[in-house]
Amino acid sequence: MSAADRFFTRWWINQRASIAMLLKRSEAAIGCYRQLLSLDPGDEVARSTLGNLLMEKGDAAGASDEFERLVEINPANAEAWFNLGFVYEQRDKLADAERCFRRAVELNRRSTAPGTAWAWC
Repeated sequence: MSAADRFFTRWWINQRASIAMLLKRSEAAIGCYRQLLSLDPGDEVARSTLGNLLMEKGDAAGASDEFERLVEINPANAEAWFNLGFVYEQRDKLADAERCFRRAVELNRRSTAPGTAWAWC
């Protein structure tokens, strides 16, 4: 498959995922994001969106798997650490949740200019 074919394939799957989300067809969107990750496991946007969709569907274990992979891919991603903390909190893993929230705050302090709002507020 050429680079152009890979680009078009990913673009097309992204379009299908966006339409599925607009139509509130979360199962279809989840399938699309899983397809995207099969093509590029390092796609942070797809992995984050998939984690959020799984959490909305009540699959906290699946969501934590996605956010755990996301912080492995990019340990400097404060939003991923925050989301992982939230999922751990939902699963009553409070010590893990606290660790993740602390990491998110630490990373956000480094990347946010003084006087600006938190990225997730």
